[in-house]
Amino acid sequence: MIATPELDLLLEIARRDGDVPGAIARVSDWNRALELLAMHGLRPMLPADRVPRSVGRKVAQAQLQVRHHNELNAAELVRFSDVLQGHGVPHVAYKGAVAAKRYYGDIDLREYSDFDVLVAPESLPRVDTSLRELGYEALMYTDREGARNRRIGFEESWQAHSGAVLDLHWQISDAFFPIGLTSAELLSRAVTAELPDGSVFTMSDEDHLIVLATHAARHFFERLEWVKTVGIAMTGEGLDWGAIVERVVRARCAIAFISACRIAARFLAYPLPDAVLSIPVRETSVSAILDAVERDLVVSHRDSWRLFDRRRDAMRRVLKVVFEPRITDARAMPLPHAMRSAYYLLRPIRLAAKHIRLRLKK
Repeated sequence: MIATPELDLLLEIARRDGDVPGAIARVSDWNRALELLAMHGLRPMLPADRVPRSVGRKVAQAQLQVRHHNELNAAELVRFSDVLQGHGVPHVAYKGAVAAKRYYGDIDLREYSDFDVLVAPESLPRVDTSLRELGYEALMYTDREGARNRRIGFEESWQAHSGAVLDLHWQISDAFFPIGLTSAELLSRAVTAELPDGSVFTMSDEDHLIVLATHAARHFFERLEWVKTVGIAMTGEGLDWGAIVERVVRARCAIAFISACRIAARFLAYPLPDAVLSIPVRETSVSAILDAVERDLVVSHRDSWRLFDRRRDAMRRVLKVVFEPRITDARAMPLPHAMRSAYYLLRPIRLAAKHIRLRLKK
């Protein structure tokens, strides 16, 4: 990574007890600084009253937009959770507003595009009743495609009338980035979380840490805010590290989990719990991932295979990332349903263009 004052500001905001005022004073290119903060989900943490006045107006406006979006998603999460409870559907919300409130104390201090809810596969018919009751509309899939996705997939996206987007899961992951924790066991350890508009069920602290860490790894650590959240979560009080180690090893996600924790420790100065170092793992893979982050601030696709405990899982993931369409592809390149198969050709081109843009911005 090429050190610049703008990159330094990004890192100081992400770090535990970072010197943010000192970093602000050294910034010369505020357009670049704000661009980096937006890319890494850290705009809400920049103190708008400590930057130059002209910049402060832009920051305040961006933070106001983030706050409005976050509060919309959080309110819709509570509404959806209430309806699920009314239909007797066990569920947990995670990431998003729940993580913001749990780890930052404020739902507006994280940027999140949607709200995530996990249910058991056998609950999906009752979930559909809730979706119809609330008037949600499916994104990306036709009815036929949606039925197929439910057989072989693990998530789908729905949009409320308010514009808030639900990311509905019936498994925590798929075969292309396997995490061997079942929805049944995650739901069995549910706890209650308080949000401004009401309470929702969420994952236990131990499960949430594992999911946050593996989510950051699944997306190649491309946002520092994800890593920062892992850092805060892994240093929380009262964690049952015996349970965490057992679940990580059993779930075959040790490399991904350890990498997220060690990135938070090495680059963001969060204390690394001794238990993390006790987890058996291929050290060469973890070291290579840390080196990749130090070099590029992200794990590139050429290094991503190292994130997997099993090599066969690594190969599956690479093929999926490159070719399988996502909701982001549909938003970036809207196509008629009859042409949806073209996404399998367009996605590799879009990923290559995104990679080139990221390289040019560094």
